[in-house]
Amino acid sequence: GAAGPSGATGPAGPTGATGATGPQGPAGASGSGGGGSTGATGSTGLTGATGLTGPAGAKGETGATGAQGIQGIQGATGATGATGATGPSAVQEITMSSLTSSLGTNVGSWALSTTSAGGVSTSASFGNLQPGNSYQFVIVVTGRAASAVTISSKLGAQLNCSDSSANLSYEIGSATALAATYGSTTDLFAKYTFTIVGAVKVLAPNSNLSVSIMDATGDSGSSATKALTFTGKALIQLVGSIS
Repeated sequence: GAAGPSGATGPAGPTGATGATGPQGPAGASGSGGGGSTGATGSTGLTGATGLTGPAGAKGETGATGAQGIQGIQGATGATGATGATGPSAVQEITMSSLTSSLGTNVGSWALSTTSAGGVSTSASFGNLQPGNSYQFVIVVTGRAASAVTISSKLGAQLNCSDSSANLSYEIGSATALAATYGSTTDLFAKYTFTIVGAVKVLAPNSNLSVSIMDATGDSGSSATKALTFTGKALIQLVGSIS
């Protein structure tokens, strides 16, 4: 049969729900760059002239320095004083009449009685002198006869040191007199005195001194009354040095 007429268009249906977003498509190809050429760089402009430096300001004047005082004259250096001598030390006081031998025998006094011209009698050794030390001394030796006979013996004295290498220096003074024992009017005698003053420096250990008396005429042995007995006193002092 023949086709019937088309029916009327129905109303539009409601919009359907939005579907899920589809995947992103691939990026399109980059477009070609513009075709214009880069313009030429312009020339550098001229540098401007440096401006003139302004003048420096005037410097203020420095104040005047005050005048320096006059320096006093330096005093002269005083001379160094001389070194004082070493003070007294280890003084040996020796009474010759008290000297004893190693056996304990008294040997302090000694006799001179000789008829030989130049006859000598020597005291016992005394003093304790040690090596490298210096000593000064005063020694007084006295001899007396048995009675107050006329003084006729001609005597001399000598100081000896057991150390033959010692530096020994001394002077001897002598005197003679007809004397008396103090407090007695009857003990009268001929007296001979020697004073020995000096110094010594020894090198050997345990050195000592002695005194020798010489009778130049040999008169001390001509009679018993002219025989002489000697004794004495010695002070020996340790000192720093001998000049």
